Amino acid sequence: VEDAAQAHLAIRDGHAAGATIGAFSLYATKNMMTGEGGVVTTNDAAVDQQLRLFRNHGMPQRYRHTEWGLNLRLTDLQGAIGRTQLAKLPAATARRIENAKMLDSALPEFFRRPPRFEGAHHVFHQYTVAVPAEHRQPLVESFREAGVGVEVYYPEPIHHQPAFREHADPASCPRATEAAKTVISIPVHPAVTSADIDYIGEVAHTLAGNLR
Repeated sequence: VEDAAQAHLAIRDGHAAGATIGAFSLYATKNMMTGEGGVVTTNDAAVDQQLRLFRNHGMPQRYRHTEWGLNLRLTDLQGAIGRTQLAKLPAATARRIENAKMLDSALPEFFRRPPRFEGAHHVFHQYTVAVPAEHRQPLVESFREAGVGVEVYYPEPIHHQPAFREHADPASCPRATEAAKTVISIPVHPAVTSADIDYIGEVAHTLAGNLR
C-alpha cells in the first residue's frame, strides 16, 4: 500500500502514485481536500470490493453483514467538495510546479533545493530546503518576522517519537535524523503569486547574506 497522502498526480518511472493500491489524504492543507478524510485507490477488483465492504460495516447490501467492517464513508458534502477539487487539481498542481521552478531561481545557494530525480514528476506538496542546523531556528523566526510563512514539518522523526522508541534504535535512520534538524518548507501552494516569490527571494538573500 502506497502512502500517497501528499502525492496527488505524482509519477515515478511511469507509475502514478496510487495506481496499484494507494492512500491519499484529503485534509484541508493537502493538494486537494474535502476538509478531512481520504480516499483509497486501486486497480485490483478484489481489493476494491474488500475496501467497499470494510468502509461500510461489511455490508454488500443494507443490514446484511458478510464481513467485519467500520463506518469510514465520506459524507455526501465531502464527496461534492472532493469532486470539485479533483477538477481543479491539474491546474493547481501546475501552479505548484511553476512556483517551485521560480523558487529554484529566486533563492540563494545557501538554501539546498529539493532534489530532483530522473523519471520523477514532482508535484510539490511542499517546497522543502535544507539549511545548517544551527541556523534553522533563527532563519525561521526571521522569515516569519518578514511575513513569509515558512514551516518546519516533522521536526522529530518517527523512530524518535515516544510511541515508537521501544521498537526502534534511536541511532538508526541517520539521514532522517539529520533531515529533521535541517529542513524548512517555503510557501509553494497555488495561491502564492510571482510577486510573492520575488519577495521571498529578496528576504532569503538578505538573511543568507547576514549569516556569511
